[in-house]
Amino acid sequence: MQFTNILISLVAFSFFRKACADSVPFTLLSIFSGSVLQYASIAPNEDNILQVVTPNHSTGVITDEGFFKINNNTYVYINEKDQYAVSENKCDAISGFSIRDANINFKYPFAAHNQTEGWILYSQNQSPQDIGIAIAAITSNGSFAPDFIPNTTTITTTTLSPA
Repeated sequence: MQFTNILISLVAFSFFRKACADSVPFTLLSIFSGSVLQYASIAPNEDNILQVVTPNHSTGVITDEGFFKINNNTYVYINEKDQYAVSENKCDAISGFSIRDANINFKYPFAAHNQTEGWILYSQNQSPQDIGIAIAAITSNGSFAPDFIPNTTTITTTTLSPA
């Protein structure tokens, strides 16, 4: 009897833990065939803006809440200039990210805009010369990250104004 209770508890814990897990960790890789950005890494620059870079790379996960977490301690958000940026403050983060067909999926595109400091990622085009890229999620063993859909639910609250 006691063994059965322990077994049921372990199975329930295992199920709960799996249901509330983040995606597998992955490296961020720019994809746009035939462009200068093909297979370049993506990492935050010194201003905490996501940039297409060659030597550096970042590790990311999509959290169970749909946040895009980079380097274990920063969350992706869109700043006032429509740039993808990172912050250590989870309150700044935006949700809605997932992994689909080994690419980061989000409601806004990833537009690489060439600036003096390099290719900066924006949530919308800044000029006709911008390059729309896909961000591939590559695992540590070199394979594509599996699809990951966060376990999020939308909670709607209604506030009534006083009469």
